[in-house]
Amino acid sequence: MTRPEFAAALLAVATSRPRTRISSDISISPTLPDLLVPFTVSIALRNPTHAFLPLEFPTTDRYRIDVLRDGALIWTSAHGKPLAIPQRIEVPPGRTPLVFYDVDGLTAGQYAFAPGPYLVRVTMLGSLLTSSSEQTVTFARPLTLAQAQASTRAVTVAGTPAIVRGVPLLIDGGDSLPLSQPLGLHPTGTYLVRGTYDRTAAPPVFTVSRFALAAAPATPAPAAPASQPT
Repeated sequence: MTRPEFAAALLAVATSRPRTRISSDISISPTLPDLLVPFTVSIALRNPTHAFLPLEFPTTDRYRIDVLRDGALIWTSAHGKPLAIPQRIEVPPGRTPLVFYDVDGLTAGQYAFAPGPYLVRVTMLGSLLTSSSEQTVTFARPLTLAQAQASTRAVTVAGTPAIVRGVPLLIDGGDSLPLSQPLGLHPTGTYLVRGTYDRTAAPPVFTVSRFALAAAPATPAPAAPASQPT
């Protein structure tokens, strides 16, 4: 065998070996949140070798998170068309966190997600790393106002806001719940409210930590990102 033939044989053997590639670890927590409680999508890169490996992305977007309800896209992390600026990162051996993305459960119109299951699809947008992961996140139904008054933890309730004798209330059927603050200037419609019932106050009051209009199930607001990576 001549030297050129030997070199060609070595090259053929090297190129025939499977290339070790970086993989992605994707997880979501919690998967059974209350309404108005964000869930976090965690993405990490796994390099199984003992050396740094390059990872290339054709645009400025490295991943995409989509939330679907009954097959319809209701929220996405995409910010429109990404810039066509190639990126290259060097991934060290082992597991390297890439991003922790908080999805806060609100649509672009600032409506709250409705209770029930949602499909969360995470897609990696690398030149070679194009894996996709799907998981289900199920939002619990809101508690009744009576249940909220009996609870000792943070809960989510639903009702119609009102002000009676200067006291902001949330009303659902024949029940009412005093609130620590009004839900905006002139709130109308059904609201979801997150908070804790404070029995130490005189009189007791539901301390509001977050609130949003309930989304109409038949007409979800346009999809758009609700938060930024942390």
